[in-house]
Amino acid sequence: MKRNAVLLALTCILFQNLVFGQQDKTKQVKKWTIGGILVNEWNYYNYLGSSTVSRNYFNGITIKRHFKSFTARTGMEYINLIAKQGESSDLGYKAVGYLNESMVRAGIEKGMVVKKKFRPYMALDLAYVRSNSDITYNSFGAIYIPPVRVMSVKNSYGLMPALGLSYTITNALSVSFETRARFLFNQERYKRYYLDEVTNNKRRYSDINWNRIGGITLNVRF
Repeated sequence: MKRNAVLLALTCILFQNLVFGQQDKTKQVKKWTIGGILVNEWNYYNYLGSSTVSRNYFNGITIKRHFKSFTARTGMEYINLIAKQGESSDLGYKAVGYLNESMVRAGIEKGMVVKKKFRPYMALDLAYVRSNSDITYNSFGAIYIPPVRVMSVKNSYGLMPALGLSYTITNALSVSFETRARFLFNQERYKRYYLDEVTNNKRRYSDINWNRIGGITLNVRF
């Protein structure tokens, strides 16, 4: 817990210095950018098997307002993962079920234009995440263990620092790639079914994980 707090504090201090220490050199003729998230990745430590790419047709939307010194940004994202029979999970189990997750985030972004086409940037978002899942874990191998079903609802709050790169296709169209960390405090309620026993549980915990593909986004600027 202390390590998480130290990492979070250092991230905030570094970002503050970078954002407000210099002006963003991005041209300010077009002040708004709207983007559709094409691909994103969510890592759950083999929660539904290996790290899984979203199977949604539409993963979310981002909105950015460009100012002289920085960019304000917000986004809404949604994920739906389905674990089918035969997809292996952790600890000798096969997971069957689903996980839904919705996220709202808002923050600031700082970037610089390189050779007119490329814009590397870094960002820091405040985020709220709500997820629910219904997963049944079936054992496999020589030793049989009765199935365990877990239904969960989780609310999470925290910070998400990100690094990204935008490539300008035309004056109004660009594509961007972003990778980010998730520093989250979680409040979870879950129900566990095992044989004839049903238990209701609550827990609070913090975690840090990394989304290698925080998002690949197609953007329109106006």
